[in-house]
Amino acid sequence: MTSVVVVAAAAAMMTMTSSSSNTNFAAAAAAEVLFSPSDSSSALPYSFYDDLRLSQTAVFEPLVVSSSSSVDVDADTTGDSDATAVDVQQHVGRNLHALQLEPDADGTENALEDLDSTPITLCHVPTFFRWSQSSSDAPGGYKDVSSEAYGGTAAALLAMHHFNNGIGTIAPDLAGIHNTCPIRLTMETVDSQSSGIKAVQELTRLVTRSPSDVRRPQPCAIMGSSWSGTTKKMGTVSGVYDLMQITPSASSVSLDNMGEYPLFTRTHPSDASMAELSVEYLHSILGVKFFAQLYIDNDFGSSYHTAVINRAAEYDMVVKSVPFRPGAELDEIEGALNQLKDTGYSYFMGIFFSGDYERIMDLAVDVGVAGPGRFWMFNGALSSVFVNGVSTFGADSNAAKATYGNAIVHDEGGLPGLPQFDKFLAEWRSIPDNSELLRYINSKQPMPPPGSDLDFERDGDFFLQTPSHIAAFSYDAVVGLGLSACKALDEWETKDDGDSKIFSGAEHHSVFVQNSFLGASGDNDIGPNTYSRNATATYHVMSNILPMVETDEDEMQTFKAYPKVLYDIVTKQWTPYGDSQEFVFSDGSSTPPPEIPVLDHNMNQLQPGVRAACLALSAIAIGLSIGFLLFTSITREKQVIKASQPLFLIMLCVGCLLMASCIIPAAMDDAVSSVSGCDIACMSKIWLFAIGFCVCFSALFSKTYRINKLFKNAKGFKRVKVTMKDVIGPFLVLLAANIVVLITWQAYAPLQWERTVLEYDDYGRPVSSIGTCASDKAAPFLWTLVVINGTAVILALWQAYQARHITTEFSESKYIAIALVFIFQSLFIGVPILVIVNGQPTPELFVLSAIVFIIVVAMLLLIFLPKILIMRKGEEGLPSNYNPRGSTWMRATTVGRRGGASIRESSIHNFSQTQSILRSMGPSAAEVNASRSSVSLGTGDAGSASRGVSFGSQVMFANDSMEGELANYGNDSSELPLQDQEKPKEIDAADEDGTESHSIEDQLANYRTESDELPLQDEDKPDETDVADEDWKENHGHEPAKKNDESPVLT
Repeated sequence: MTSVVVVAAAAAMMTMTSSSSNTNFAAAAAAEVLFSPSDSSSALPYSFYDDLRLSQTAVFEPLVVSSSSSVDVDADTTGDSDATAVDVQQHVGRNLHALQLEPDADGTENALEDLDSTPITLCHVPTFFRWSQSSSDAPGGYKDVSSEAYGGTAAALLAMHHFNNGIGTIAPDLAGIHNTCPIRLTMETVDSQSSGIKAVQELTRLVTRSPSDVRRPQPCAIMGSSWSGTTKKMGTVSGVYDLMQITPSASSVSLDNMGEYPLFTRTHPSDASMAELSVEYLHSILGVKFFAQLYIDNDFGSSYHTAVINRAAEYDMVVKSVPFRPGAELDEIEGALNQLKDTGYSYFMGIFFSGDYERIMDLAVDVGVAGPGRFWMFNGALSSVFVNGVSTFGADSNAAKATYGNAIVHDEGGLPGLPQFDKFLAEWRSIPDNSELLRYINSKQPMPPPGSDLDFERDGDFFLQTPSHIAAFSYDAVVGLGLSACKALDEWETKDDGDSKIFSGAEHHSVFVQNSFLGASGDNDIGPNTYSRNATATYHVMSNILPMVETDEDEMQTFKAYPKVLYDIVTKQWTPYGDSQEFVFSDGSSTPPPEIPVLDHNMNQLQPGVRAACLALSAIAIGLSIGFLLFTSITREKQVIKASQPLFLIMLCVGCLLMASCIIPAAMDDAVSSVSGCDIACMSKIWLFAIGFCVCFSALFSKTYRINKLFKNAKGFKRVKVTMKDVIGPFLVLLAANIVVLITWQAYAPLQWERTVLEYDDYGRPVSSIGTCASDKAAPFLWTLVVINGTAVILALWQAYQARHITTEFSESKYIAIALVFIFQSLFIGVPILVIVNGQPTPELFVLSAIVFIIVVAMLLLIFLPKILIMRKGEEGLPSNYNPRGSTWMRATTVGRRGGASIRESSIHNFSQTQSILRSMGPSAAEVNASRSSVSLGTGDAGSASRGVSFGSQVMFANDSMEGELANYGNDSSELPLQDQEKPKEIDAADEDGTESHSIEDQLANYRTESDELPLQDEDKPDETDVADEDWKENHGHEPAKKNDESPVLT
């Protein structure tokens, strides 16, 4: 037995009209009363408290907040004062009735004996549901829409029975509550007829009932309606009359307006909750960022779409919202669908009612926004046709194509497998076996509309189906209403407010929204900033709409929503539901469609063809560099190569090899390499080009500089010796400067691969980007390299310009000058083009490769081809028609001035005669002897400086042998060798002092021996060293000039 003490303060709550009644109630209220255990087997009959209201022996006292007096129900026998009776009878609004216990007049037991002298306060709760709906096509003008209403009413009556009898099989807080709380609930059902006006009329009828009418009592609270529009109209009235209003299904966001609906609350979440969780599903499960929503432009649609946008903004999602008016024509709907198509999106939300579904989705297929490759998510407004019901379309119809593989999100009181819902489901499915309860439920159905023949009763088969979400929420609404009433009563008694007979509707509402409880639908938690159930305390389900049975195209298809994913109120996440299979999308696969058109991202990567072409140019240039390098190494002992100095030729080849190699890293991007690989390539191409350029132009500068230094001193009739050390210095300085700059650049601001977005599409995706080597601090280093190497180019050009008149058979000055001009022109044209195509990787690579290729090939070919052609003329680089015994084979022409006289040309015509003259000079003959000074050119001369040139009456030679030295003579006008029978021309110009010029034979006689230069073969040496002097004296009439020991020698 459970012992409960009913405190004496409860007696003060109820004032009796007769002293005997007062004494009996007070005594009962103050006594300790024992009750039997709270279980269904010992519960009172389902209709017990309804019957109690109809009892002739029960005496009730109305408890109203607005009046301090009370009256007996039977005014004729209670003897109440007129003033008090008038006051109470005029009360409109909320009311409770306190039961007064009295025995029958004859002393026999009455119907109240089961109460065992328990004080009772009855709270009447009318329920408002849409049982019927006006329809001109239906018989009697109304159609039956009572499925959800019947389930909601049945669940509410079950909850009322559990509360009145303290049965906690589903809601643990109800266990034994009838032992501690004197409040009992009664209920009646009202058909709102799907009309807000009808609902308000019925509510007005209820609140204007007589306060003393126990059989048809005023309400203490109301439940309903299931539609938001109706609920809002009722909410205004309930707020006026201090009635707590609780709904199990109305979901409009606008009902959270606490100022407009101060006493409204619900065990159902608002549309905002469903909208927010829908967005979360798209974001977290499908990974969608872009979607559109088509919504009906009424309170429901507008509030839902606003909630979607607000939550999407939290995830940085992009939403396109398109409304259509209620009852819109097809043209307007088609226009709205075309707006969806213009977005290019594949994901859509449909926010409209079942009456618009088929015509909208039929058009959606024609427009191209529904069917395979598209995904639609509908909300709970379509639950009646897919979740709690089914929809049938032609198998090949647009509606069927638009429906297949879509989703519907709906809030649920629970699903099979969830602990609390399984308890509720067990009670629900036991109703067919409880004939008393089934009869009681059917007895509570409202009367059909006048003139209609609707019958709202159901048989037991109704309860074998899984109940709708309204059933579970209705059960929890009644449980919460009863629990909060008990708690409000406790708080009111503690407060001891003498001005009120009972707690107010506002106090009742306040207690409800501040407390939570466990019910059929899980944890009922309200708020915190609204009067609605918390979204994360409500089970939401994402169901997949699929055909129930696969059919042929000419048959009908019936579609139903199958639960796939559940929002778990414990983990607060979307999780797969039970053993459900994968979600099937509109194309029949389990792969979500792309949310937007496939990205066409132009990364502006190098075109494969151009890359291949540039690498081919690099390969050609590298091949030429390696080929000429090998050629130089193999033929370095050849006279032509020795005269051109093999070291400088090797330097030239190595430099060209490095420059040509820079095309390889330049042709790399993130299409063929990783980002780290591209980072390496960025600086590699700078290193290769800079060092290669430095080596090449140092060689060219040094060669040309050596020639100019030699001939500059020759013009001054000075003897000069130019060593390798003199010309290698500029190369080392230039190379060191480049390396220092490159190392500093590499250490402090290396180029790195970066991809920069140039353009975004309407979805915020990059549609055009470019990958480049970039560094914020690269400019100073780049310009320093440009200045250093640009200076080298300018100096090389200047040296080539100064050597423009030095031309012999082996002379490279002309070809070096041509190469430098060629390179300068390519840079002059190519660099501006590089600036123009900057930001276009493919053209930029091609122009850069072309510039490098031209530089490398121009230098290699112009330096090496003339040598190859000379070597092909004959052995050791001499012409093929060379005859050492008397052949007149070469003409050398040099233009110069001496003492104001013009020297036009000189000719070598009889090589055998010249050879005999030079041999008479001694074993080291290579000295030019003149009347004023002499210049001696020794072996090891570099490049084009190894030649003989006539300045006035002076001739200079330098070579390993005199035969080879003669071959150095070139012809400015590229004249062919003379034939033996040609007669050489004489120098006919006179010196300034009138002295007659001498023939080349006479000039050759001026050469004397130099012991350390150009040794002749032993068999060629004359017997005496003074033969030359005697010949000179015989020809010129005076002794030849003696060797000036102070004259410098070029080695």
